[in-house]
Amino acid sequence: MKKVATGGYLEGAPALAVEVASESNTAAQLDLKMELYFAHGAEEIWIIYPQTSRVRTFFPDGHGETLANGLKSGLFPGWSAPLSAIFTE
Repeated sequence: MKKVATGGYLEGAPALAVEVASESNTAAQLDLKMELYFAHGAEEIWIIYPQTSRVRTFFPDGHGETLANGLKSGLFPGWSAPLSAIFTE
């Protein structure tokens, strides 16, 4: 259970964190963000790569997966969406 800090905000990371890779985000910066998300309780991270229309998912146990055919989440069993929901053709 997440603690509620002063002001009513939750402390910790979101269960699902989503980052968009860009020219201003280096691989090292994205790796550091992932480490911090997981250190503070995130359960799943998506990194969206607009240039290649790919999404990579990462989990606290260290495994990752490239989603090339559609979006899905381990946190929401049965939920899926086509990649076209976030990428324009």
